Amino acid sequence: MPDTGTCGLPYDFGPYNCACLGPGCAVPEGIPGVKIRNLFRIDEIKTDLKRPAAQYCTNGQFFDLFENICRNVTCFPGRYLKDDKCDPLFPIARNIRYNLGIVITNETGLWNATEQILLRLLEDTVKNHSVGITNLLILKYEQISKSLCFGGPSDSKMITYVAFDLFMKSNINRNDLEQSLLNIAEKSSDKQGMDIHLASSFPELLNSVLVDNDFKNDSHCWKFEENRDYLEQYGRYASTNIQKQIICPQLELDFNQFEIDGSSLLITKHSIKIPNDQFLMDSNNKIRVCVDDFSSFVTKKFLKFSKEYALEITTIVCTCVSLFCLLLTFIT
Repeated sequence: MPDTGTCGLPYDFGPYNCACLGPGCAVPEGIPGVKIRNLFRIDEIKTDLKRPAAQYCTNGQFFDLFENICRNVTCFPGRYLKDDKCDPLFPIARNIRYNLGIVITNETGLWNATEQILLRLLEDTVKNHSVGITNLLILKYEQISKSLCFGGPSDSKMITYVAFDLFMKSNINRNDLEQSLLNIAEKSSDKQGMDIHLASSFPELLNSVLVDNDFKNDSHCWKFEENRDYLEQYGRYASTNIQKQIICPQLELDFNQFEIDGSSLLITKHSIKIPNDQFLMDSNNKIRVCVDDFSSFVTKKFLKFSKEYALEITTIVCTCVSLFCLLLTFIT
């Protein structure tokens, strides 16, 4: 049995495997003792103590690392949670309208090709169904060139906002089609040097752009197209929005848990910022965030907090060593 000096029985100091601290203490033989590298690492045992709580979360719950609680996973109204997915209450439907908002960023000087490419992509996505475009809204924004609205060539970046209303006449599997529409941006982002992604809250985005005085100069232009035949025939059907925040499993945040401005949402307690295209506010003024997005933000914040904690310990250790050396200098 190793000598423990005046400390009596050995004490357990967690990951450092030290019998005791103070004069006459000895580290047990054959067991790694306190080393400098141990002082610079995070206490793994203490970190892991919180994680087993996740096993007490039931199906349909998400473990929050920061709060150390289980949060209920919900779905947008009209959907229910099934096998970690939010299925529509009526998975098979017909005579349904979808609204899809897409942002296209061109690094080249394409003019009318952007919406034409997108139209072909939409046709490929819904080619097995009877579909009509009831409404097409195209908003173009040119950052530099003044020649865009006059049809001239341009080498500067162009941003195009496109909103579609699609009418599906035949029976469709909503899960399959909605997922295909969600993935349309990922499948086409590498075409023609374009970046394509879904627009969040497109009507609000459009309104904010149209009322902007800067939008009225020659470097911007927009157009609005309607298919009157489809509108007269199918205009009475309400549109279903296609965006990730409606279809994904999500968490709800109460109004006292966040602050919101025009560009992002701030979870006040933990200073976590969420971009405006990754959350949705419902009619009850509650914020809905997709579970995978929330998990990503929390994990990044948790890792950052852990690194800052390790840095604080390192700073304290280095300060103590410096003071000790300074004291020895004065003594000697």
